[in-house]
Amino acid sequence: MKEEKIVMTADPTTHTIPTKGGTIGIKLMNNSAKDKAMFRITCTNNMDYRVLPAYGFVDPSNSTDISIVRFPGPPKDDKFVVIYAKAPEDEPDARRAFPLYIIPDGQLAITLSTTDCN
Repeated sequence: MKEEKIVMTADPTTHTIPTKGGTIGIKLMNNSAKDKAMFRITCTNNMDYRVLPAYGFVDPSNSTDISIVRFPGPPKDDKFVVIYAKAPEDEPDARRAFPLYIIPDGQLAITLSTTDCN
């Protein structure tokens, strides 16, 4: 029997944030009705951004909130990539589990652009 793959979505997938900095929220949703998902978020610009949490789990048919913090810096468009997969049974630490078990089911992109707000 073929194993069902995890499908995740994010809302929103694009956002504008001021160059002076700020925080935005992203909702990451697990669309699987039966399997727990794990995720890892990477960024093209780790100098200007922090993502909390960068690793985590999302229960079946549930969601989790992600905070993206931008520090003051020059205007630049940046991309965040959410890599996700079915979570291993009885694993409490997504950061530890990800490189050990990861066979990605998919990935999605979140694009942030900056704007000068005077």
